This record gives sequence, C-alpha cells and structure tokens, in this order.
Amino acid sequence: MKKLILIVAAFITVSVNAANDEPAVSAKALETFHQVFSEAADVSWRITGKQNEASFNLNTIRMRVVIDNNGKLVSMLRYYKEEDLPVNIRYSVKKAFENKEIMGVTEFSKNNDVSYYIVLLDHKKMFNVVVDSDGGIIQKRIYDRGDL
Repeated sequence: MKKLILIVAAFITVSVNAANDEPAVSAKALETFHQVFSEAADVSWRITGKQNEASFNLNTIRMRVVIDNNGKLVSMLRYYKEEDLPVNIRYSVKKAFENKEIMGVTEFSKNNDVSYYIVLLDHKKMFNVVVDSDGGIIQKRIYDRGDL
C-alpha cells in the first residue's frame, strides 16, 4: 500500500512539473508588446515555435498579435463593430451593400497589408465580404440566414 501511495505521489509530481514546463515568452517579444500595446488588458500568451501569440483587449477591441522571438510584429487581428471601422472602408461597404447591417469586422494586418473581413445582414441573407485597404471588394459570399 505504501509503495502504491509513493508511486501515485511521484506520478502526480512529475505530471505537475511537466505541465509547468511551458516555454517562456521571448524577452524581445515582451519588449515589443509593451512598447506597442502598453494599455493592453486581459493578456494571455501562447508560444508556437519561434513565435509568441498574445490575445488581449485594447479599449473596446479584442486583439490577437503574433510577435517573433526577435521582437518583430508578424501579424495582427482586431475584432470590432462597425463604429471602429475606418471611414473610407465603411463608406465603400455601405455604398456597395445598401440597407445591410454590419454585424462584425475582423481586421487582418501582415507585412503592411490590411484586409477587412466583414459580416453583414439583411432580413433574409448574410454576406461575408473581404475588403482591401482601399475599400475595394475582393471577395463576396452570400448565404441564407440560418437564424430565421
């Protein structure tokens, strides 16, 4: 019985130590993050190979950024509503999709290129639209709404 208790205790100790051996966020990545996103709240990190991914809130916007181990900002996702959409993009979308409600925006930035993934609704359809940084419609998909 004592051997069984010792074996179980040793197994639990090894398991706990293995779970705590997650790789640490790169110091350069942390430095970049704190310089650029000093007001971030509710930050959580995930390390994947040579990249550090932070998920956090910045004011009313939910964000996810990838920073490499050298401190370079690789990519950024921002999730927000219509009111945070740049005016030129909002104008282009509203002009192309009159009488449609913008429900949500996912902004993707990488290598100084920005794309906007926008979900719009009307009384019968849902529209998934990809817009470039100049307001041009790159892609449009239309679906019947499943929530009616």
